[in-house]
Amino acid sequence: MKKIDLGQPITVVANVGVIMGIVFLAYELRQNTDAVRLNAAQFMASEHATLNRGWMDPSIAELWVQARSHGYESLSDVQKRQWYGLDSSYLQLQQSLFYQWRAGSLDQATWNGRHRQLVEVFQTDNFLAAWEFWGSGANDDFRDYIETVVIPAASQGK
Repeated sequence: MKKIDLGQPITVVANVGVIMGIVFLAYELRQNTDAVRLNAAQFMASEHATLNRGWMDPSIAELWVQARSHGYESLSDVQKRQWYGLDSSYLQLQQSLFYQWRAGSLDQATWNGRHRQLVEVFQTDNFLAAWEFWGSGANDDFRDYIETVVIPAASQGK
């Protein structure tokens, strides 16, 4: 009677199974990454829509026009506080998006657009004033990003 050695074929089948499992896991991780990025993009769109609804209020739109036309200093103390509130909401959204980008859930192309927009808004003196008010409350990483990357880029573009 011959002895049949099944050890080697079983090892080969097991190794093929492990490789197929790794390929499947990589596919699932890619699908999950795409889903997370889609959720981040949806979050961004939803939050921007919420901020944009505020501009439908004529007093907010007038506040913006006055600040742009006559300068931030032309605003009354109450209007400046309203402006700080608008800027704070915007900065909180950008901070959230910054952390989503750093975690990899917001893709680079989308973040590049957010970065360009941050540079543009920091080119205005009134936004720098809002940053002085709000920036001390920002998370350390975001504050460092704004102060070492965004503000220097904005000052070069002025």
